[in-house]
Amino acid sequence: MADILRNVSIVAATTMLSRCLGLLRDVLLFAFLGTGAVSSAFILAFTLPNLFRRLLGEGALSSASIPVLTEVRERSGEVAFGRLLNAVLTRLAAVLGLIMVAAWGLLSFVSLYEGFPERVYLGARLTQWLLPYLGFVCLAALVGAALNIQRRFLSPALSPVWLNLAMIAALLLGFTGWVDSMETHVLWLCGGVLLGGALQLLVPGADLFRTGWRPKIVPGSVEGLGKVFQLLIPGLVGAAVFQVNILVSRFLAFSLDDTAAGVLYLAARLVELPLGVFAIAVSTVLFPELARLRTNADARGFAEVYARGLRITFFVTLPAAVGLAVLAGPILQLLFAWGRFGAADVALTRMPLAVAAAGIPFYAWIGLAVRAFHARQDMRTPVGLAVVNLVLNLILSLILMGPFGATGLALANVLASAAHALALEWVLRRREGVMGALGAFTGLRAYASITGVSLLMGSLILAGDIALGGMGLMTDRLGSFVRVVLFIPTGMLFYAGAMWLLRAEDLRMLGHRIRGRRNAKDFLN
Repeated sequence: MADILRNVSIVAATTMLSRCLGLLRDVLLFAFLGTGAVSSAFILAFTLPNLFRRLLGEGALSSASIPVLTEVRERSGEVAFGRLLNAVLTRLAAVLGLIMVAAWGLLSFVSLYEGFPERVYLGARLTQWLLPYLGFVCLAALVGAALNIQRRFLSPALSPVWLNLAMIAALLLGFTGWVDSMETHVLWLCGGVLLGGALQLLVPGADLFRTGWRPKIVPGSVEGLGKVFQLLIPGLVGAAVFQVNILVSRFLAFSLDDTAAGVLYLAARLVELPLGVFAIAVSTVLFPELARLRTNADARGFAEVYARGLRITFFVTLPAAVGLAVLAGPILQLLFAWGRFGAADVALTRMPLAVAAAGIPFYAWIGLAVRAFHARQDMRTPVGLAVVNLVLNLILSLILMGPFGATGLALANVLASAAHALALEWVLRRREGVMGALGAFTGLRAYASITGVSLLMGSLILAGDIALGGMGLMTDRLGSFVRVVLFIPTGMLFYAGAMWLLRAEDLRMLGHRIRGRRNAKDFLN
């Protein structure tokens, strides 16, 4: 497990770059398109290809393939590994082709019926434009998974960068005379998505090619293929439930008014920044390692890696969640109050964002716990718990969306996610015998310190923010800039200093990493 912190650092750094570019992309998106029907139609159209990406790429197929590909590579070598990868890619490409043809035909029927709002017709047309993106990113996700198994994390982690750069370039056409309407602009944006999707496949593909892999159509059966599909079915159901959960929230928001879908999308994008920078980096790096440990029947090592990964995830995500919730208004004002996105839109988005931020630690916890189940080649347990989460989220959404609107939908998702995370951890601790001794909650002092210091940090930031607001000096964009650049670094320094005084071992471990101690023992001890 050597250099695991280095790999986490690589994925975290590239994810930070991707998230920052994604933030710039969204700033431009809402500046040029606002929160009305055109942006809502694009967001819905962009959601559907991403649904299949998470189902067939990063979701079920990747989760089913990584443990089996790891097992084949460990036991049978690189040749068998490449043969199995090509066999899975061959079948994935065929399925994607059928899905794209069927989706194009179904969407064509929307224009035959009258009476829908204009955003529905526009959303259907844009989805048709974006269907090829579905093929690019699903194949790219599997190629990236193969690279991760070989402990090559840079090019897969950079994949979203190419998409964001292409979309930013398309959005910047708004500064030229090439676009004469929002409808034309959004079509250029779709072109940027397609270009970015192609780059997402080609760049990691070239990296995998350099490792010795050669693409080849493999229609016949090979070692491990049956096991992949045996794991795929329950995994596909689980991933489908998770994505349906997202779609339910999006469609419920879409049914509220013209702004709710855009507001929730923007809140989700800001939540993904701290979530993706570190939490997803940890789970991305640890998933192949957990699968390898299970293949080698190292139960103690599996438990140690999972417990440490979860602890350090909370160490970063909990203070990030508190900070984002407290500074939701200034962050929105500073980053998004441009062009068509005005003060009223900031006010609409502030509370949903603050509520959604509270879910960051739970989303991170769910991601790592599900990866632990998948590394054990147990796809069924997460499916059952995901179905329960879907039902709970739907019930809470229907109850809360009426009185609280988009904020109610965000709150429903947070509450359902908290219950989901607790259920996953409870079952995992029961299934994995050594989890009881080495699991996430044996270090209660560390978790209590993280929670207490994070809440104290948030209280101090809130008090300072109220004090500045009371002076009447911090109400415009300049004031938001001052609050963000003052309170975020101050909060980070306070948190790090307090945890250092409390002798938090996670901070000690990160300090070792900064000083160059890259051995895996720094991660585990």
